[in-house]
Amino acid sequence: MSQFRTKSLTVRATKASISLDSNQREAARITAALQLDPGRLYAGALLGWLEFTNSVSEDGQAHHGQWIVLWPDGQLSAMTDEQFNLLFVPAAEIDPPEAV
Repeated sequence: MSQFRTKSLTVRATKASISLDSNQREAARITAALQLDPGRLYAGALLGWLEFTNSVSEDGQAHHGQWIVLWPDGQLSAMTDEQFNLLFVPAAEIDPPEAV
């Protein structure tokens, strides 16, 4: 059986933190943090939910505590802590900043 490793990949991601009255505020925060175009991420129909649009795949939803991941090809996805931690570590742990 062949074995494979993941290629080096850097993504932007932020964790959703939605309280009962903050869907709009959290959508705006995540949009700014990930530098998304306006309208890509918006408050969902349910309290504590966000929705997003992708150009080539299905639209998605995220809820409190999930990670919103912006992939290099511009697509968004939502991941649980478990999924996110299986795939990613902070970039600084791989390439620590050089001492000055």
